[in-house]
Amino acid sequence: MIKIDTAKCNKDYMCINQCPYGFMYEKDDEGFPVIKSSLFEKYCIKCWHCIAICPKGAISHPGVKQENFEQIKSNDLPSHYQTEKFIRSRRSFRSFKKKSVPDDVISKWLDFTRWSPTASNSQQISWIIVKKAAKVAHFADIMVDWLKEKRSYPEIIEHCEQGHDILLRSAPHLLIAVLPKDYFWAMTDAATAISYLELTANSLGLAICWAGYFTKAASESPALINALNLTKNEKIAAALMFGYPVYRFNRIPERKELSVRYL
Repeated sequence: MIKIDTAKCNKDYMCINQCPYGFMYEKDDEGFPVIKSSLFEKYCIKCWHCIAICPKGAISHPGVKQENFEQIKSNDLPSHYQTEKFIRSRRSFRSFKKKSVPDDVISKWLDFTRWSPTASNSQQISWIIVKKAAKVAHFADIMVDWLKEKRSYPEIIEHCEQGHDILLRSAPHLLIAVLPKDYFWAMTDAATAISYLELTANSLGLAICWAGYFTKAASESPALINALNLTKNEKIAAALMFGYPVYRFNRIPERKELSVRYL
């Protein structure tokens, strides 16, 4: 049960206003927020907004330790200028060094995705990491066969058969987001998590590129699905090539102007 310490609560109702299902709460005779009944707790998605936002630390739940919540300090956050440069300098890389990324670096990087938002805080993403470059190259070969069967992109097929892998870019590693096949928000959750990885890769010196052809092939090619050992209830929602960059970008290009409507 969510518990509220009335000795600490200042009745600001932040917990109610920020709860995704604020109708779980009501106010008791003294104006303190309380859960209406245990029946309403089924709506709790364990996002812990209530605990995170309470300035008095008045809210607790037996399933989480408040002392594990890291304090947010304003001077830890980047300025608007730093954020702007950080976002605008993100680029996709298509040339990778023939050098493996250590497991501890991959783990540190992938850990960022634990804080990417998911629908109803369901956190259903699991990951496949293809560590060996030879395995990535094998997947690229399967993808060439898939394009031949589809009779699609003959130019790409010809280029790959000449020894130029433009499907997976001869990347040393591949990161694959796996979600339940019947989960409606799978593609959205995966895209959000991958975006987190895109934005944080540079902080660890990594280069990344969306593996769009791979994601498409993983939904159509039985050979690739079998090679990935997917269950009948799983699907590939997104994928990234990654490694260390051969080159560094020196400039930020222009983009189209925003298209905005106000209603």
